Amino acid sequence: LDLVRIKLKVLPKRLEDWRTLTFAFTKIAKENINNNNNADDNNNKNKMNQDKHLMSIPVEEMQYLAYCSGEIISQSHCKWLHLLNSRHNLVLRDILDHYKKHNRFSKHIVFQKYNPMDNENIYYQPFSALWFSNRPKQILRTLHSKILEYRFHFIKYYRLLDEYVGIFCNKMNRLAERGYLIPMIIAREKGEQGRYAMNLQVGEQEGLDDGFSANISLTRIPNASRCFAEMGLSPGIGSVVFTDLLIRPDTPDAKINDLVVKLNMLLESNYQEEFSRHPTFHSFKVYPWTHETDDLSIIRVAFMFRPASNVDVFLKKFEIGLKFIDIIPEFSASFQLSTTLNTILESKKFTLSSDLNCIGNINTTVARRIIYKILEEILYLYETEQSESRIETRERQGGFQSALFRSKQAMFGNSKKNKSNEMNKKNDKISEISVTGFNEENRDKPDAQISQEKYDKKILNFILWSITMFFKTTKATNSEYCFNNFSEFLYGNRWVRKNMIPKWLTKDILEEPGYIAQVWKRNSEWITLNLQKHWLRVNNNIKSEQIWKEQEEKAHQDKLNKMSKKERAKYAFMLEKKALAEKLKVLGIDSGGALEVEEEAIDNVTFLRRNKAQQMNSEKLLLETYESSCGVLFGIHDITIQCGIHRLAISLQGADVFDLLPDPPPNIVK
Repeated sequence: LDLVRIKLKVLPKRLEDWRTLTFAFTKIAKENINNNNNADDNNNKNKMNQDKHLMSIPVEEMQYLAYCSGEIISQSHCKWLHLLNSRHNLVLRDILDHYKKHNRFSKHIVFQKYNPMDNENIYYQPFSALWFSNRPKQILRTLHSKILEYRFHFIKYYRLLDEYVGIFCNKMNRLAERGYLIPMIIAREKGEQGRYAMNLQVGEQEGLDDGFSANISLTRIPNASRCFAEMGLSPGIGSVVFTDLLIRPDTPDAKINDLVVKLNMLLESNYQEEFSRHPTFHSFKVYPWTHETDDLSIIRVAFMFRPASNVDVFLKKFEIGLKFIDIIPEFSASFQLSTTLNTILESKKFTLSSDLNCIGNINTTVARRIIYKILEEILYLYETEQSESRIETRERQGGFQSALFRSKQAMFGNSKKNKSNEMNKKNDKISEISVTGFNEENRDKPDAQISQEKYDKKILNFILWSITMFFKTTKATNSEYCFNNFSEFLYGNRWVRKNMIPKWLTKDILEEPGYIAQVWKRNSEWITLNLQKHWLRVNNNIKSEQIWKEQEEKAHQDKLNKMSKKERAKYAFMLEKKALAEKLKVLGIDSGGALEVEEEAIDNVTFLRRNKAQQMNSEKLLLETYESSCGVLFGIHDITIQCGIHRLAISLQGADVFDLLPDPPPNIVK
């Protein structure tokens, strides 16, 4: 019985989990196919193996697959699950081989064609069987789980952004191919610009200079290559995203360099692989620097991309004569608070409703006719595709009904007594009737979810058309919003109260003195307690590693003692061969398989111990980085995005984030 086709409003929990896993596996498999097909050096190989990748994903994606399926697990646990899955597949292969040899009806059974010895990919069917079996579950500490969750949030939205950019490119290419966007149209619409301004004021305007502030500005750099070199970045890049972290005064250089090394190791172990998936990613760099304008000591964390990531190079692919400066010539924004973040989070007398004042403004000049034209053509293209799909579905359905009717006439026309002889003769002349068939869309979603998705698409379509018509009809606006306090700003407007305010944010919270300080104090104590637990776990594991190392050395020595002289010489030769292969690998020299050494089999206990040690080293690195950051860094100075000559800078004042974090727990023996 198909629980979806009988139109249940809500699916059972287990079936919902299965649907979630299926959707996540399919999505990640498609992402890897698209990512591999974008790589120039692997095009032919991936085209040949495309069918294989449709039902498999790389083993490195298992941790992200688990996150998308609703469970957060560590990388070491993923390795253990993969080993367990491989062993189950080997047992299954032996069972199937035995069955095919001893059962004469086995030729009528279709076996799945996947290699159980494949250690580079995981397959949907065996993995789903493992996922819903009585597998070992991992219980992570709360802080560890939160850190992994934030990491996967970043990966998820990074991939989502990449997907939306790909969809936009596809639509723009189709519009350019059909002639809806041509250089003549773009050149004609460039002169039609719109100027828009918005000002927001909450409370009084006095005393805003000493509080937290953020200023956003869009500028143009005459020489991008020279600018990249002056900022200490690598040559041969087209765009960069970097964050400048303020260093505390009188900090020794040794501590700064130690933090730089740890940040590099942390980014390399957690984000290097994800960024490398993108074809335009160049490298990342963490280094101490002196700020170009303020002459302050900073640590710069930069993510660099190849010239193909330049927004002007990106727009040039469409061959419509459009540049980024033609779309947004000017943009600036600012936001100021009357108090600092320290006062908001630590003062016991601070009240949001009466003590917090702010002012913000946005000024921008855009090519409104170009934006209107692009949005309109994309929306019309989407509606055309939907209309063509509906027409094709109706035609296929009509053809199926017609063929089915003819089939019924041919099969049952002679059996009915009230049919005339003429009708029977026509039916006898039908020699062959084929029904092509009409496949209805897969009903793998309950009605409640389908209805919600239709409603969301309707709302999104309404918003996009409203934005499109705004740019078409509005040449200039200047909006000003003034409120006496934050309570009036949040609860004075019905739309803001309904759509922008979380349910837990009530008027009592806004009017209660020191409420935010109480919440921050509880969170700080929770962070400190979890840091102490993690350090205790790491230190206990260090002691266990020493005992395990002694046990391994003793077992290794016993193994050598049992060897003959000839076996011992062969073993020493294999170790030298392995060491030479590793040295050549570091130097980038390919030995061509001449120095390959067969790895020794590892028992389960040793495998789990090594995985746990690797996990503990990762946690230790994170804890040490946190401790060094609290001692060296003070706050965030600015965030900058530069694509070619276009620079979007976000300058911050009073963002003393590292000064607000709780201090590392004391009296820890490392």
